[in-house]
Amino acid sequence: MKVKHFTIIFFCLITLSSCEWTTTRRGRNYDPSPIVQSESNYFLNDTSIYVFDYAPGDVGGSEKNYYPNGTLKSEGNYNNGQPSGYWKFYYDTGVPKKEGNINNNQFSGYWKFYHPNGRLRAEGNFNNGYQDGYWKFYYPNGIMESEGNFNFNRKRNHWKYYYDNGRLYAIIRY
Repeated sequence: MKVKHFTIIFFCLITLSSCEWTTTRRGRNYDPSPIVQSESNYFLNDTSIYVFDYAPGDVGGSEKNYYPNGTLKSEGNYNNGQPSGYWKFYYDTGVPKKEGNINNNQFSGYWKFYHPNGRLRAEGNFNNGYQDGYWKFYYPNGIMESEGNFNFNRKRNHWKYYYDNGRLYAIIRY
């Protein structure tokens, strides 16, 4: 009889432990001033932890998103329920991945992108989510790979291409 109960309990524990759990925690942080207060929500699952700070009744606030190992994945602000303003994203090693502004849920203005080793991969401007204007691209060793202008994600005019030692090898007109 004890073996039967032990077997049933054992299988129940195995079944429950293999389920995917998602947990939401809520907390309040009150400012000393009588008018200002903020709330934080924590969403936990097997891939990320999200922390939202916002004022009650507001659809704006800040967000921090973490990898399961506790390393920061992204951080930025929301306005009217959409990402807005400066955002920064990270690799799971903690090294910056990309950073720049988001406006109307699209990349906007000057952005930087990084290789996993932390060196600059690309830099340039976005206009309504499109690459626009002068851009530079870099090899993982930090040497410039190419440079030129974009217009609505299309290469325009003269682009320069370099070997990974920095020596110019081509100029192509688009």
